[in-house]
Amino acid sequence: MRALFGNKQGGGFPARLDTRTKMLLCLMASLASIALTDMAALGVLLAASAAYALSARDVKGLLVSYAAVALMLGTSALCVIGMGLIWPSIANLEARRFIVPFMRILLSINVILGLALTSRVQSILTALKGLRLPALVFIPASVMIRFIPTFIGDIRQIWQTLRIRGYARSPLSLAAHPGQALRVLFMPLVFRALRSADDLAMAAELKGVGGQARVTAHRSARLARRDYLTLAAGTCLVALAVWLQLRSGLRLSMH
Repeated sequence: MRALFGNKQGGGFPARLDTRTKMLLCLMASLASIALTDMAALGVLLAASAAYALSARDVKGLLVSYAAVALMLGTSALCVIGMGLIWPSIANLEARRFIVPFMRILLSINVILGLALTSRVQSILTALKGLRLPALVFIPASVMIRFIPTFIGDIRQIWQTLRIRGYARSPLSLAAHPGQALRVLFMPLVFRALRSADDLAMAAELKGVGGQARVTAHRSARLARRDYLTLAAGTCLVALAVWLQLRSGLRLSMH
């Protein structure tokens, strides 16, 4: 129980940042992913966010997340190809309209992993409560953030079990047998995810999360110089992406 809702956190550069800084980076990336549609503009933020996520020193967790996005991309591509056989007009869609949504997803994943893998649950709760949010909002949010590293850990354990039993020699071996992959990988993963979610909720309740008593932080958190520099760098990158977006729109309007 303690392992699910405890204080374990990763290392790297994001771990040295204040939780509020990482939350602001998530907010900036989310707003940018909604507003931007140009591939070059999103590419700048995607490259920066990938470097930020890699600095958390959890390459395996990042690769697992990218594999999930690649699976969604492949499934979407197959659906588009199948629909294109029925409605030829769909096959003429621009590649940009197909790739941009996944660039937005990867951008959000990178910054959220930087928060989830390197932040203590107590610091997340304190930051969310500092925003004067109701318990109905900040408790599910903190549980969902803590669920991410737990879910990645479940995937690793299931994958190791499959390799020990000889089911999975490589990801391609499972991809070649989708029926077997559904039985030995996805079904156990669903049940582990449901169990982890239940354990997280129980652990949160046992730790007094959501109680009426006011929680006092052990130490007062203050933004350091690196937090201000990181936020300034993030603001400059978003401004650069917006400039690229406007420049691309102006170029299209001239043509």
